[in-house]
Amino acid sequence: TGEFHRRTVELSGNATLTIIAGMLHEITVRHTAFAINEHRPVSKSDYDKLMRSYRRLMTLLRAGDGPGAEAHWRKHLDTSRDLLLKGLETVKVRDVMQ
Repeated sequence: TGEFHRRTVELSGNATLTIIAGMLHEITVRHTAFAINEHRPVSKSDYDKLMRSYRRLMTLLRAGDGPGAEAHWRKHLDTSRDLLLKGLETVKVRDVMQ
């Protein structure tokens, strides 16, 4: 998941955004791993849903549907955040990075 997100930003061609995403990549990957380890493993159903979401994003991007891709990705990120962080709202980034 982390590699997908990082590569998607790289493919945007925005050098500044790519640098920032690279800096945040380690935090994101560690936080996701922490959340999964502390909270619950990803079920097959959730994994399949995630893969469908990635495929949908790629379809929208390939079709040149920027507004559709943005709307889909915003919903994806909101849903992912809510599922991944539920019950871990008080965990600090510094705790995850140790």
